[in-house]
Amino acid sequence: GHNRPLLLGYDAASGQPITGSWERLYTAGIGGLQGSGKTWAAVFLLAQSALQGGKLILCDPHAHDPESLAARLAPMSAALLCDVASDDRSILAALKLADSKLQGRNGGTIPGRWPIVCAIDEWLALRRGKLADELPPLVEGFSTEGRKLGCYALLLAQRWDKDAVGDFRNTLASSYVYRMRPAEARMMPGLQGGAVPDDTMTLEPGTCYLLDTRGD
Repeated sequence: GHNRPLLLGYDAASGQPITGSWERLYTAGIGGLQGSGKTWAAVFLLAQSALQGGKLILCDPHAHDPESLAARLAPMSAALLCDVASDDRSILAALKLADSKLQGRNGGTIPGRWPIVCAIDEWLALRRGKLADELPPLVEGFSTEGRKLGCYALLLAQRWDKDAVGDFRNTLASSYVYRMRPAEARMMPGLQGGAVPDDTMTLEPGTCYLLDTRGD
């Protein structure tokens, strides 16, 4: 509910909740192979944001799949600022809407500090598609300016290779690393090899490593 911290997860060793706010995430990446739990993690964060009065913008190329991010968030449809975007045209329009909200808050023409979260599924596929050149600047605006204006981004992908990250690596302020190849687990948060656990490929469903904005 309102004025309550977000539940970001649970510590696997102690079972204690990890709480905070979008200030511990900013622009966050969620990576993991199919079935690892990344979509439910996004649903969990976005639903909490909606229950706190936040507004959502969803870009999901697989929106019509019953297991998609959009389908799982259907009960939160009242929190959407626009219809779920599922093709190139609507995704670009949705991201431009997100940018207009950001610029409006930055210029003082749109009041309010309730969270606006723009979630983009299948980030790698979109980075390789027709919107490859247009996506990063729009999302980077949320990363660099949004943190002080209550505007945040959540990017989901099964793989985080060079095409997904590229020169975009420093834009991610936090990462949820679910079951994925060690090389991509290092690529995603941009950490040195020794700083990333070597068991990422054997993580159980629903289990991940979280690197937050504090560096924890």
